[in-house]
Amino acid sequence: MKKIYPYQDCCKQAAVNAFKQRLFYPVYCDSCGNFFAITDQLAFLIEQAIAFYRIKAIAANFDMVIYDGNIIFLLP
Repeated sequence: MKKIYPYQDCCKQAAVNAFKQRLFYPVYCDSCGNFFAITDQLAFLIEQAIAFYRIKAIAANFDMVIYDGNIIFLLP
């Protein structure tokens, strides 16, 4: 099972950089080595959260960052 690490501040910068390039998966953080997906769609965030908890996966971490008026959700 893939270990899910908590997001660091460096992950938020990696998410913004990926968002600028319209890359939503996989996003890789050079600083801490995290792999994750991003989305700017609230419906997709909710769908992913429900899926993680429905299958009783390990506690998943979700985070968000606001960039240029857009909310970017970080998904496990």
